[in-house]
Amino acid sequence: MTAIPNRRPLTREAELALAPVRAWLRDAARREADALVASARADADQQLARARAEAAELLSSERDQGAAEGAAAAARERARARREARTTVLRAQAALVTLLRDQARAAVLSLKDDEVEYAALREELESRARTALGPEATVAEAPAGGVVAQAGSRRVDLSLAMLADQAVSGLGVEVTRLWT
Repeated sequence: MTAIPNRRPLTREAELALAPVRAWLRDAARREADALVASARADADQQLARARAEAAELLSSERDQGAAEGAAAAARERARARREARTTVLRAQAALVTLLRDQARAAVLSLKDDEVEYAALREELESRARTALGPEATVAEAPAGGVVAQAGSRRVDLSLAMLADQAVSGLGVEVTRLWT
């Protein structure tokens, strides 16, 4: 995430305008997250069931060779199954965050569809860039929308994709609600 020096908070109007987008993103991400978490949990449950079955088999055969050796092997297998299940859950959570980020980007990029609204947004972003870097800053249209500005070695990225990424990053621990 690129820090924006002297970043001004969004205007009330901008906050109000973005509120439905944020709510839609949060709801859509929550639905997708619920589906991914359910799938990840089902996968983890299957893996745990297989691991437990394997551990039970292993325990049975190890009893023949000695109770201490069998118990140690079963403990190792349970630990492996827990690690594997945790890895599956972490991968699913990472996929949810990626999905949320992708949906946020798509929603923000759709702002370009309304030429009047986008022109006003672009003007606001250009103003923020000049405020951050000074009036001598060179401001250019970002390839996918928004602006990037440069003044000497200083650079400000106010592209729509960066703004979407910052919005998702700004959710902080609230993102964990997707899978809790």
